Amino acid sequence: MSVIVPTKSINRLDSLFVAGGKLFIICLLTLGVLLPLLAIFWRGFTPDISQGGGFQAAIDLFTSANFLWLVGNSISVSLSVAVITVPLAYLFAYALHRTLIPFKSLWRGISLLPLLAPSMLPGIALVYLFGNQGLLRSLLTESIYGYWGLVLGEVIYTFPHALMILLSALSMSDARLFDAASSLGASSWRTFRSVTWSSSRHGIFAALCLVFTLTITDFGIPVVVGGDYQVLALEAYKAVLGQQQFGRGALIGMLLLLPALLTFGVDVWLRKRQRDAMSSRAQFYLPKANFQRDTLYLIFVMLICALFLLVFGTAVYSSFIQFWPYNLSFSLRHYNFEGLPGDGSPIPTVLFWHFTLPLSAAF
Repeated sequence: MSVIVPTKSINRLDSLFVAGGKLFIICLLTLGVLLPLLAIFWRGFTPDISQGGGFQAAIDLFTSANFLWLVGNSISVSLSVAVITVPLAYLFAYALHRTLIPFKSLWRGISLLPLLAPSMLPGIALVYLFGNQGLLRSLLTESIYGYWGLVLGEVIYTFPHALMILLSALSMSDARLFDAASSLGASSWRTFRSVTWSSSRHGIFAALCLVFTLTITDFGIPVVVGGDYQVLALEAYKAVLGQQQFGRGALIGMLLLLPALLTFGVDVWLRKRQRDAMSSRAQFYLPKANFQRDTLYLIFVMLICALFLLVFGTAVYSSFIQFWPYNLSFSLRHYNFEGLPGDGSPIPTVLFWHFTLPLSAAF
């Protein structure tokens, strides 16, 4: 004999489960986001001359000529990277969604390689390639250390982040709009402006904000190839680790938080606009064959992927070299972790990665 569970009891259990899940998420966000932010604010505005914190220290820092110079450098690099990265990522995403080039999954996988590595890795690879003793140093007229080294490294680092946003934006186009444009005799350029651009411009703006934020807050690449070109993130890094002035580092960190908050607000606004514009009856767009177009985009995609393979392949290859570039014999000495702090074992890092990865994927 079957037992019928009352509907009200099921709804009550569902409500309790949802409420418990929300409470759990709020607790995690409080521990992982809110409390660290409060600690940074407390450290930054606590009057301590030795730590560089306090209201007067903040006024002196934010009005100093050196700080304004750092702000100008950071904004200049971030804008340059955004202007270069987003168009390249848009063309790459367009090639994956709007053409019939072969091996799309392969090109997509290669383009996302920078997501699997810390930001320092592109900088280190650029040093091996274009540094003073680099393999391809003769191809450059200027040193890789400085403004252009920062720009190139950050473009490689931020490219996949912009690409994922633009892939999502281009996937939302409705095939019925393309059919209507074709029926009305619209040219390819007119169709692009009226259909493709209008549906993806929000994603482009979001990608610009994200790339700008990632660049202005990154210190990994400036540490490696920044040279004499100093930026805000590197100044915060030096204040904390080099000068032990945690208050000064906290003040700069709070300033670097503003672009992230701006990006979050823009993302929320764009998501709302996209939900309002989407239709449940939208049809997936299938591009038509065009040999000339597909060939040009395939060449472009292959060049981008070749650059990524060169950069990351160089980093992996150099890890097996005895002493770059003077002794290129094979060696595993760089994988000997006995000289590292602690017990020299990479196991804690692997365990930490295994614990944080599922939590990150869940949220």
